[in-house]
Amino acid sequence: MQPETLFITKTWGFGPERIPLTGFSTAEAQTNFERRSQRDPNTWIAILATNGSETAEEDRGRLLGAVRPSFQRIDADQVLKEAGIQLPDNEYENGIYKWPHSFPVIEAVRFVDAPHSNELFGGLLQGQEWARYAIPVLERFGREVAEKICSLPTVTAEVADFESLRRIRAQANALGGQRNGPTGPPPNEGGGGGKRTLGAGYAYALHLQGGLYGDAYKIGSTSDLDARLDTLNFELRPSVSGCQWKRVLHQQFESERYAYNFEQRLLSRLSERRVDGEKEIIRIALDELQNNWLETFKEGKWVDGLD
Repeated sequence: MQPETLFITKTWGFGPERIPLTGFSTAEAQTNFERRSQRDPNTWIAILATNGSETAEEDRGRLLGAVRPSFQRIDADQVLKEAGIQLPDNEYENGIYKWPHSFPVIEAVRFVDAPHSNELFGGLLQGQEWARYAIPVLERFGREVAEKICSLPTVTAEVADFESLRRIRAQANALGGQRNGPTGPPPNEGGGGGKRTLGAGYAYALHLQGGLYGDAYKIGSTSDLDARLDTLNFELRPSVSGCQWKRVLHQQFESERYAYNFEQRLLSRLSERRVDGEKEIIRIALDELQNNWLETFKEGKWVDGLD
């Protein structure tokens, strides 16, 4: 969490292990949050428990946790019904979940000591504004308070795994620190590889320089981009053959399985472009490859596996 991307709202409690959503009662409030956060994927919302009877007595007025949302709009009422979740009657109005304008929670933390509002803000946060909207902490309380909240000790909180949200969550994790929102990231370009993340997988597109075809690309996946590129170029003997693979596109995923699934989905989409006798090498214009890459990512079927 960073002060510049920290918001706060009041709710009846904190339970991402039960409801992996952060919701608003109106579309206007949801739009307000999107506008003020600029849909920054590093945005966190701190959850302050209300002081009303709906909140467990031991939680009232305390900062319970924080969530990082995806910015893909969903109908929370529909998602909860599909998941077979039935909540207490006071969370519905005319049979509809009271906070239907929602975003999926990508990750969540609990504050270890759950400090009281009095300690952080010098009193309770009065008024409906705090429950209706997500408010920027830095703007409302200043840097000292925002930094204090960001420095509070936390533990990872469980986030319920709803099948209907898996694609959204996986796409958001793949987006990482990019600002492009849920429509899908532009493929990472260029030769700079970035640091390897243990446990992650990477899909890549390599351009063959010096070969028979100027539009030949190799599509693959790996757990280590730099090592894979070194191995492939060692096999080519660039100093003798004059050929060399150069990375032009890559995308990090949270697992090698997702990276492999993405690679296979992309190759299937481009099967008619394969070079004869090759499983992973295609002939295609770079802009067309980029478009197919992006469409494969947005489609999200790589989360589900392979047909």
